[in-house]
Amino acid sequence: MMKKRFLFLHFLFFTFIGISQINPYHRTVLYTLNKNEIVKSNEFIVQQTLNQNRFACIIADTLNKLESLVFNGKVIFTKKDVWNDVFDIDLTNDVGYIYKFTSKDKTFVNVHGKTEGPFDEVIDESCEMYYVDETKIPKEFDFFYSLAGRWFAYKDGNSKMIDEPVISKNFGGWTSMIIKPNGKRTLDELRGIKVNSDIEIEDVINHSIDGQDYAWVYKNNGSRFVVHGDHIFGPYDDKGYNYIFLKGDHLMFNFVKDGKVFVQIDGKISQPMDETNYDLALFDNGKYFYSFEKKGKSFVNINGQIYGPYDGIPYNSVRVFDNGQFAIVFEKDGKAQINLNGKVHGEELSIYSLEFDKNGNYSYLSNRRDGCVYQNSNGVVTKTERHHVYNGWSSTRTGDRIMESSKEKYEIQSNNKEHTLYTDFKYDYVVIDGKSVGKAPAIKAWYEASKNAFIWNAWEGKELVVYEYPLD
Repeated sequence: MMKKRFLFLHFLFFTFIGISQINPYHRTVLYTLNKNEIVKSNEFIVQQTLNQNRFACIIADTLNKLESLVFNGKVIFTKKDVWNDVFDIDLTNDVGYIYKFTSKDKTFVNVHGKTEGPFDEVIDESCEMYYVDETKIPKEFDFFYSLAGRWFAYKDGNSKMIDEPVISKNFGGWTSMIIKPNGKRTLDELRGIKVNSDIEIEDVINHSIDGQDYAWVYKNNGSRFVVHGDHIFGPYDDKGYNYIFLKGDHLMFNFVKDGKVFVQIDGKISQPMDETNYDLALFDNGKYFYSFEKKGKSFVNINGQIYGPYDGIPYNSVRVFDNGQFAIVFEKDGKAQINLNGKVHGEELSIYSLEFDKNGNYSYLSNRRDGCVYQNSNGVVTKTERHHVYNGWSSTRTGDRIMESSKEKYEIQSNNKEHTLYTDFKYDYVVIDGKSVGKAPAIKAWYEASKNAFIWNAWEGKELVVYEYPLD
């Protein structure tokens, strides 16, 4: 799974004008790292977001083992691990950052320079709010917080109570059961529900509760088993993560047997798979879906109908409702596409920030070969002011933030398709119309029609720079 990443910019003007035979180009230094500083990176991808002369990034001090959030050249806050605390970056706002911090065992949130809190708990992604009724989660929010057992959504200074958290009917979480010695280890209580089981166990792996009914996964003597009522399923291999869902009379769980992964739904066992992914659910009416991997390809099973094979399915990119509406973002033959209720749309560089509701309404962002970002709302496509050729870390929305990761290599074209810019992380330059330019690959590059020029950002040694390359 890809991790969250960022970057920022500031007007530090040091301009270098070079000549590449015919075309003059402009190079401007935006930020310079100190001696012991580096841009935090993972898998050769820097944590950053930028828009030409405005930027944000995570800077790591290798001597003091500290990290800092830098926004338009200014250090906003510093601690050992910064990234997971950053909620949002808006480069159009002079104080366009939202981040959480802890003081005296209480959690606070800095919203555009204003401190909010204290809170008992803070979450910034809707996909992590699975224990709250999804219909009560607003489409727009900055973050969620809890006080005295109740959850609230915060947006632009206003708070709205969502609901009291209910016991998860899906993932179940790690159990808070009591295991008592009774001549053997047995399960006595599961989240306040008396079990009084006589089954000998070593550990409880996972569980799901629906009202007073429950199902659970346990380990004993090197094997795993699933228990629901008087039924014990297994033995299974002691491997992998066991998802388990209980909804009314319906039970769904996955397991590993002889090295292969299976999903069992109401007693019916699937064909063997290599892996099941985190996109899966069981609904009250018995409808279900799950995504899986087999022979290097990705698939989605929705109520017995299998979609695929795909080259890949990005994290958190499958949306399915109990009325049959569904959306799947996938990659195939080097293109990003979306399957909306069985109809495939788009051939983009990447698709992300999907919003999809149970009525079939949708909206998503996509990247195209000109280096610009486009928005598709129910089939109406508009060009936004954003510039980047990145992959979306998550295909679905996570507040206002777009989680991005730089592509290792890509190509963009001018509007008339007579000029091409190509960049690859392996090489310390970009290629424009067959000529090498600069001293590093592009972080972000695009074609600017108003200037008839290619523009890109790069880290050249300790310097964050922006290039502007006019075309004929």
